[in-house]
Amino acid sequence: MAIPKKGQLGIFMIVSVVILLLVGWALYQMSLKTTENIKKELPSQMVLGETVAVQQFVTACLEQTTTDALINFGLVGGKTGYFKDFLTYDSSYKVPYYFKTNTFDDSASIVPGSVFAPPKADVESILMSYIDAHLKECTDSFKNVKGLRVEEGSPKSTVQVNEKDVSVKLNYTLVITQVDKKTNLDEFTLKILSRLNTMLLISHNITSFAKEQEDIVYWEYLTDVTRMCEPVGNPRAPAADWCFNITAHAERQNTIIYRIVDPQSLVFNEPYFFQFAAQVRVK
Repeated sequence: MAIPKKGQLGIFMIVSVVILLLVGWALYQMSLKTTENIKKELPSQMVLGETVAVQQFVTACLEQTTTDALINFGLVGGKTGYFKDFLTYDSSYKVPYYFKTNTFDDSASIVPGSVFAPPKADVESILMSYIDAHLKECTDSFKNVKGLRVEEGSPKSTVQVNEKDVSVKLNYTLVITQVDKKTNLDEFTLKILSRLNTMLLISHNITSFAKEQEDIVYWEYLTDVTRMCEPVGNPRAPAADWCFNITAHAERQNTIIYRIVDPQSLVFNEPYFFQFAAQVRVK
């Protein structure tokens, strides 16, 4: 891979970050509020009296929980304990470090920085852990089921981050009893259009460049990211929405926050964004 042109971090660090920080916080709060509103509209508030309604309800909960998992991974690393080091804004809003320098001055003894960007298999495990831990918050023990008795097992999901989607297979044994008739439901599937796979590749490239030279922002590569344009799902979408957007802004502790936005990967009708922190060495 050709090495992109280099831009000096010292110039970059003078950019004001107050507005960007407020925007990031506002987006985070908006996402949480949207999630709560959607939950209130789920069929858990309805009377479920048929097996097919139970199946539709679980599928709706799976979609809701998977969407929550994607939002939380993109915003704060997933809330599953995978990441150990964050740039912290408050107790609920912490951006995980994908790269950290081990040298904080321009001394001769430079120790190479550490990369924490997760491989795709680990991201799939993060999403699985979130789904398995939170699905029952949505199904809520099927308390609103009328005329049926539902016995449930423990949910176990399998997640695949594919080129243009995130697919989920959920093993979740339900025994539904209606009078003297029993019905078993075991497997539920879901596919959400998403270019998370490409976002992960972008994050790995950025952290690889950071390790090569820790005091440089590779602006040319960031520009290349905005030229990654391909229709996903809806070929009639405006051409401007085919492309990624990416921002990089300076924060405290010699940290850069990278934020990748995909107008085509929609969550609750809003573009999906994925962010991570990189701590760099300042000359």
